[in-house]
Amino acid sequence: MTGEQATVLAAYVATGFLGSLLLWAGAQKLQRPYRAAIAIRQFRVSRRVHKRHGLALGATEVIIGLGLLSANASLFLVLSIPLLLLFTGVVISALGRGERFDCGCFGGRDRPISWLTALRNAVLLVAATLSLVAMLVLRAPSHADAVLGTAAGALVASTIALVHALVLARPFSFSLVRGSNG
Repeated sequence: MTGEQATVLAAYVATGFLGSLLLWAGAQKLQRPYRAAIAIRQFRVSRRVHKRHGLALGATEVIIGLGLLSANASLFLVLSIPLLLLFTGVVISALGRGERFDCGCFGGRDRPISWLTALRNAVLLVAATLSLVAMLVLRAPSHADAVLGTAAGALVASTIALVHALVLARPFSFSLVRGSNG
C-alpha cells in the first residue's frame, strides 16, 4: 500500500468514525427532542424551545451520519463540515459569554460545555476537512479497503458509544450497604 492509499484509508476510518458518531448523536436527539431543543435555545440559535428544532437537528445528524457510512461519503463530508463548523462556533460563542450548560450533544447527562467540548468539535471539523481533501485529491483505495476503513472507524465510534452507555447505566454496580427500608 502506498502512502497515498494509506492516507485515503485513514480518511475512510475517520469518516466511518464521524458517521457513526453523528448517527449516535442524532438518534439520541430524536429520542429526546426537547433536551436537544433546550440546548439549541441555550446556544441562542433559536429564541424559543421547539420540539421540532430538536427533531430537525437529530434527523440532520442521522442523515449525514448514514451518508458518511455510504458509498457517497465525500458528498456527506461536504455537508458535515458546515454542521461541525456551526457546532464549534456556538460552543465557542457560549463559552465566550461565560455560559456553561449541558450541550445536549449525545442525548443526556452530558457534562456542561467547556473548552474541551470546543476542542472535540474542532478536531472533528479538521478530521472531516482533511478526509474530504484526501478523498478528492489523492488516489482512492480499492472498494474493499474503503469499506474496511469505514467499518473500522464505525467500530471505534460504536465501542465508545457502548462504553458511554455502560458508564451511564452502571449495570454492574451494587451496594453492600442496605437502604433505610431494608
